[in-house]
Amino acid sequence: MSERDSIFHPCLFPLCTSRPFSRKHSLKNHLGAVIASGYDSKHPINSPLWTSDPVRCMLVGRTGLYNDQPGKRRQANRTTYYRKHREAIFERVKLCQQRVNAALRSMAGNSFFAIFIDVWRFTSADPRFNNVP
Repeated sequence: MSERDSIFHPCLFPLCTSRPFSRKHSLKNHLGAVIASGYDSKHPINSPLWTSDPVRCMLVGRTGLYNDQPGKRRQANRTTYYRKHREAIFERVKLCQQRVNAALRSMAGNSFFAIFIDVWRFTSADPRFNNVP
């Protein structure tokens, strides 16, 4: 057991008899549930602890994250991954296309599949699928 696992976070209110929480987000959920239920005798509404820095920081959440920021971070991560693994991605797409083409060639005697093969060839000629930079 690491040192980090052995850290417990007790409720900051002295009258609270709940067990110490092993993670801070569990304590945050506990305090949020108390607020949502309208406070109680162990967590009085007029207690100065509600305005203390540790409780306020726990209840406010992450600051500086706006609605568009997580999407921008996700996009940056995906772009970085794509640039790093571009050749492997294209290789997987080509292998998939080769398997599908082989399967379609084996079914070429059927007229429905002959039409499907023509459509497939048209779409596989699209440079977005076949160009490997």
